[in-house]
Amino acid sequence: GTLGLEILHWRTTVGNDASAALARRCGFELAAQIPGFGHVEARVADGLMFTQSRDQYHAGRRAAPVSAPAPATDATAATVSATAAAPAATATTTALELEPVVPAMGNEKVVLRALTLADAPVLVENCRDLDAVRWTTVPLDYTAEHAEYFINTVVPGGWRSGQTLTFAAVDPVSEGLLGTVDLQCNNPGVAAVGINFGPHARGTGTAEAALRLLLDYAFNQLNLSFVHWTALVPNWGSRKLAWKLGFRFDGEIRGDYNDRGTPADRWVLSLAAGDPRSPREPWAGPAPINR
Repeated sequence: GTLGLEILHWRTTVGNDASAALARRCGFELAAQIPGFGHVEARVADGLMFTQSRDQYHAGRRAAPVSAPAPATDATAATVSATAAAPAATATTTALELEPVVPAMGNEKVVLRALTLADAPVLVENCRDLDAVRWTTVPLDYTAEHAEYFINTVVPGGWRSGQTLTFAAVDPVSEGLLGTVDLQCNNPGVAAVGINFGPHARGTGTAEAALRLLLDYAFNQLNLSFVHWTALVPNWGSRKLAWKLGFRFDGEIRGDYNDRGTPADRWVLSLAAGDPRSPREPWAGPAPINR
């Protein structure tokens, strides 16, 4: 439902009847018994491979056989028993509509969680900010309707397909929205970073903290090999943040950015799973402006 996988495998050893029974109850089907595929007390043993495809899961084969209800002893038990007594045919033929679950993670500066409609007013402000309009692809004249559609439709759709994983970055105390970050997973083992923080959060270090959480998730949970960072030239603020996080500058590609219908140049940077998350070379951009 979240990762967009095509098939799951379940491996166990011949004789591990509890594991095999659990696999079958969860809708897995035995695909093969493989000599030497398991182990018992450090000795080689035969193994079992069970499989379940996404289509099988959605077809309802995940449902376990319905057993006779146990006698009800209180109101809760009576409710469970009544549910269990429903016809088995209904449980095994109803397709499941899965809602993606967005993980939450945080540190002392920022928390990443799912976007909610309560975030919409600040999201509108962030997306109407002149820097956001200049350096990102947010719709022009961003409205509450844009925000609601994004939160209710675009974000869940991205998690459901596994192609765009969007988080709200919020203050750990007030829960107020600071900005959004996402992973655009269009190719196997690789993702690109998206980021948009409001002016009230810039210069506080929260964007860097949020990106460090996002990178931990990308490499340690999604097992990605590379994360890419692109920026419209000359967005030095974006490039410097990538530099702080250890991204390597790979080059400038002329005319490769669609700047609202006009070809523009873009910078491309990359970070590999084993790279350090700190600057790898001296800063080559302009010095900060003192105000």
